[in-house]
Amino acid sequence: MRKTKWKWEIRKYSRAFLLLALLLFFSLATDTFWSFDNWSNVANIVLYQAPVLILLSIGMTLVIVLKGIDLSIGAVVAFSSTIAAILMKNTQNVVLGILAGILVGALMGLLNGILIAVVKIPPYIATISVQWILKGVTNIILQGSSLYQFPEGFKRLMQSTAWNYLLVSAAVALAMGILLTRTTYGRNIYAIGINGVAAKISGVRTELVMVSVYMIIGVLGAITGIIYMSFLGGVDANIGADFPIRAISATLVGGTYLEEGREAFPMR
Repeated sequence: MRKTKWKWEIRKYSRAFLLLALLLFFSLATDTFWSFDNWSNVANIVLYQAPVLILLSIGMTLVIVLKGIDLSIGAVVAFSSTIAAILMKNTQNVVLGILAGILVGALMGLLNGILIAVVKIPPYIATISVQWILKGVTNIILQGSSLYQFPEGFKRLMQSTAWNYLLVSAAVALAMGILLTRTTYGRNIYAIGINGVAAKISGVRTELVMVSVYMIIGVLGAITGIIYMSFLGGVDANIGADFPIRAISATLVGGTYLEEGREAFPMR
């Protein structure tokens, strides 16, 4: 019994061990990846690149646990950040722009959720259709150009410290971890992923849960877009083009199974 438990623990943390092994290998094999005299590369990854992927993969984990997928997330990032940027420039109100971007992300998630849960369109078809629609609308709005020179208050708010992006992603990760493992809502998500029919018979409002999950990933996409436009200093229709595949890859590497409604190593 003890031997089986140790095997389970090793499997549970195998990805963390592999990450540390890769970090050690590249640190020793190259002079540019990381050393005691060179922290810039690792700092750039941890403080600027990782938060974006963390936010997107959290949302993708939720929809994959539901046996779904969201291929529109990159387009949601571009569209929501474009709306946020336009409002910021036109009103010089940073808070209004951020809230508008998040609202747009939630509405796009609501659209995906209704198409999938209510209209019963397969997630792949629904989200890739929304992706192309949003790409087209964003290109029309921007007319092939970029938006930049946002209000100074936006930069001060988003970059008051170098840790802001990482702290936001860590807070979201903590909240979602508690949501999935310590609440009835989280258990309902797993129940629907394992057997949606049985969950519905048991009294779970499956359509409502599915719509809400797609709204969550839409909001996370919008937050990602706002973070991205902050450190890029601009917005264009092509940002986030590779985000869906990156988010899906990170989710699967992190231990979430496709089509099985569960994580590889859920909390016990």
